[in-house]
Amino acid sequence: MRISERYASVSKLEVGSFLIILLAGILFGYFVYDKTGFVDESESLALLQDQRDISIIISTLESINQTFAIEINNQSVTARQRIIDAISTAAEKVATLKKNSPGSSKDEKRRIFSVAEPVLQDIRTWLTKGTEQHAPDSILAFELSTQRLKSALAELREEQDWLNEKQERTISAYHSQLEGFRGSVLTLLLGTISLIILVISLNMKQRQTQTKLAAERKLISDSVNNLDEGIVLTDKDDHCLVINETLGRLCPNLNAKLAIGKSFEDAFARSISREELRLIEIQTHHLIENNAAENGANINETPREYLTESGIYLRVTKRSTKNTGHIITFSDITYLKMAQKQLHHQATKDGLTGLANRNHFINKLDEAISRSKRFGHKVALLLFDLDKFKQVNDTLGHAVGDELLISVANRIQDNLREIDVSSRMGGDEFAAFLDQIKDIREVRITADRIIQHLHQKLEIDGIDIEVSASIGIALYPDDADNLNALLKHADSACYQAKQMGRNNYQIYNRDMKVRAMQQMTMESRLRNALTDNNLSLKYQPQLNLANNTITGMEAFLRWNDPKLGNVRPDHFIPLAEKTGLIAEIGEWVIRQACQQIRSWIDQNQSPVQVAINISPRQFRLQNLPIIIDKALKDFSISPAMLALEITESVIMSDLHAAVETLKELGNRGLTLVIDDFGVGSSSIYRLKELPIHALKIDQSFIKDLHKSEDAREITGAIIAIAQKLHLKTIAEGVETAEQCEILRELGCDTIQGYYLQKPISALELHNLLLEKQNFAVGQTKH
Repeated sequence: MRISERYASVSKLEVGSFLIILLAGILFGYFVYDKTGFVDESESLALLQDQRDISIIISTLESINQTFAIEINNQSVTARQRIIDAISTAAEKVATLKKNSPGSSKDEKRRIFSVAEPVLQDIRTWLTKGTEQHAPDSILAFELSTQRLKSALAELREEQDWLNEKQERTISAYHSQLEGFRGSVLTLLLGTISLIILVISLNMKQRQTQTKLAAERKLISDSVNNLDEGIVLTDKDDHCLVINETLGRLCPNLNAKLAIGKSFEDAFARSISREELRLIEIQTHHLIENNAAENGANINETPREYLTESGIYLRVTKRSTKNTGHIITFSDITYLKMAQKQLHHQATKDGLTGLANRNHFINKLDEAISRSKRFGHKVALLLFDLDKFKQVNDTLGHAVGDELLISVANRIQDNLREIDVSSRMGGDEFAAFLDQIKDIREVRITADRIIQHLHQKLEIDGIDIEVSASIGIALYPDDADNLNALLKHADSACYQAKQMGRNNYQIYNRDMKVRAMQQMTMESRLRNALTDNNLSLKYQPQLNLANNTITGMEAFLRWNDPKLGNVRPDHFIPLAEKTGLIAEIGEWVIRQACQQIRSWIDQNQSPVQVAINISPRQFRLQNLPIIIDKALKDFSISPAMLALEITESVIMSDLHAAVETLKELGNRGLTLVIDDFGVGSSSIYRLKELPIHALKIDQSFIKDLHKSEDAREITGAIIAIAQKLHLKTIAEGVETAEQCEILRELGCDTIQGYYLQKPISALELHNLLLEKQNFAVGQTKH
């Protein structure tokens, strides 16, 4: 029973009885009270004050320790600043406690605050200025700070244990003295009168103490309410005694007034959504050994995380002592959870499409292969390469290109199962794997469905866009026994799909591996072709039909490899385009042609114009005009001696950019020719806007001139259009005298082909030009 309860009935004695025995009671009561020597309540209150101070300081330092745990792997300037700010706030709290707390003695006060203040100052110094040997952002500064903080917490907990024991001794002494006082009074004749006097005196003193305690309780309450964390103080039976205002904001469904006196579980049953979200254990704290716990030492339970029904993530930490009760801290970690989710998304997802990124996809594929080994099912890998995406991206802009990629990603994902995984591997390359496959039919069905779905028209910004893809498929373990081999074989199948005309899928077979090895060998040797001097130019003369004179020639690139022999241009030029080698090779062709023109001029040969083909990738290079300028300057060649042939499809793929490039080249005095005219998609209206000088009629029309009326009419129409636009015409692929005469009749300006001369070396052409300047048709070399 408490002191106030023990003497509650005594304090109700009639005042009259008290007045009768007042005089004797005062004398005897004073004597007994003075000799008994009750413990001074102020000492007990000071102990309570010290316990409150040290508890708040420990809570503050543990909060900083949790901040260190969160930021230990993120030792950035921002992380360090957050820790420094937390330390500054903690230092202010400690300073306030020091100022407002008298303590049981000056020595006791110094012991409590001399531990907390230096550790906060040291950590702040290490994080802002560093140690003498290390910079502030070093790992050592973080480790020193953590060790220093843990050491201080251990010292403070020892001091707290000492205060708890001291309080228990004080209370025990107080009770013993009270029992002695009561025994003495009962043995005395005037015990009753003196007891009444003493009880009234004690009651008055107790009321004074209660007033002081109420003031102290208000001070503690105000301090607790100003904390950033939610705080609940409970007794040892887990009944709520104090709930601060911060917790009310963190748990809007909590009625703090009604919760007082209730068990912790009942008070928070409506605030923490137990049904919807699972309990998560995130961090294990060191627990005090069981024998220490039995002696009343502090016990830190493992922090747990909850999500309130209002959507706030809370980390709940419970600190307990054997005799006094529990302090439960609620920390708002919503921002941390959101940051963790964002970091996880950034680490695993493609930023544009939301599909798995390359690394995450490879990890998931590796896991699927491991499962396949255990359970015996198959895994199918599909690699997608969008057909002509670059053309769409360059023509319509990156914004439309991005929308196209997003649509493609959605269409691929829509045709997969939940257990399958899709990815954007980079650029316009996508991938997917089908898990738990039993046979190839499942894969074929999925691939057919994806191709059909992809090929449906898309409308982006009012523009209808057709999409198609080449898909390569490889199965584990049928086609490969490891992850890398599976990726390589799917890539080989994808390459084969592109070679087969695109908008199809190909399943890997062993022949593809042979072709892939051949392709790799060709690519490797092509990279060395320039340095090994294995590339050369052949020249085919162009004949002016009006006067039978050679007015120009076209340069053809040839590759004679020591191991591969003469490699056909239609084999190695697409490879050069794909690998990017075409830029370097194209520059070599320009310089080689200019060098040869210079050589012929130095040999006093009548100069003739040399035409060179510009590849699609080379035409899109921004530095193409600069490369040409440098070659012309280095070899002192007039721009009029050089003609550039660009295919119709390249120009029409991005008309606006092509016109600007053609203008820039034409302004230099170069002759510009549209190559393979007639097989592209240009219109007469657009044609007249192009700054060009000639049209080269595609040989597909020339070869059928003598046997197809349609071919003759189309060729005649092209020549007529060119004449209307004041453009010259060149017919390529002329192989017979009959074709030559028909072209002469139709008004064609220039012809070239095997009827005149096959492509020959510069030396052979030089001898040919020396032999005769005028060509009699039908008497030229074949």
